[in-house]
Amino acid sequence: MTLPSAASEPKHGAAVFAEPCAVWHQADGRGKRPESKEAAEQRRRYQLPPLWGLESDNDGAGIARPITPANFIRANMPFGTDSAHPVMSVQNAFGVAAFIDSHPRPRRLGNERDFPGRALKRAAATYPPFLGPFPPSQHLPGPWQPIRQLEKDNEQMLRRHFAAPGR
Repeated sequence: MTLPSAASEPKHGAAVFAEPCAVWHQADGRGKRPESKEAAEQRRRYQLPPLWGLESDNDGAGIARPITPANFIRANMPFGTDSAHPVMSVQNAFGVAAFIDSHPRPRRLGNERDFPGRALKRAAATYPPFLGPFPPSQHLPGPWQPIRQLEKDNEQMLRRHFAAPGR
């Protein structure tokens, strides 16, 4: 999916989330648990996962990087949608992703070790260390194109400068 040229709006995403998404994932994003008998039979804690909060995926997970959930949302949401026939607009998918990722989630210790070579870090990763002159707040709603352009324009230098030993 083409990245938006402007920052996504979490407030707009909240309005979009309120209708189709909250019915399934709950207004507070806590997800939906199956009945206890069904949970035991299927060995599942959730029918629909929590999107934020204490039992959600941590801040190092793919869902915590807005570009990843935006692509998933556009291709699969609301329930019954398929990637060949998306229902949600690109703008709405990015808005919902920014809204979801603006909420707290568990902190994963050691995130900084995921990308010891900062040139390899994803533009939408919302945890430090950050690369370039972009404020940390830009990594959540974007725009991500300037970050990606800096990486592309300086790829060789960044790889030499920030490459982890032994890589």
